[in-house]
Amino acid sequence: MVKGKAYTALLNLKTGEEFEIKLDCKQIRLVPVGEVNEEE
Repeated sequence: MVKGKAYTALLNLKTGEEFEIKLDCKQIRLVPVGEVNEEE
């Protein structure tokens, strides 16, 4: 999967960091591993 630099900059992702891919009905989200997600 290719995500744009602007999107990864919003998440403060750096090269080599891991994230989970969350699939919703209308969107695909990247969630950094270890981040607490209040929506679940």
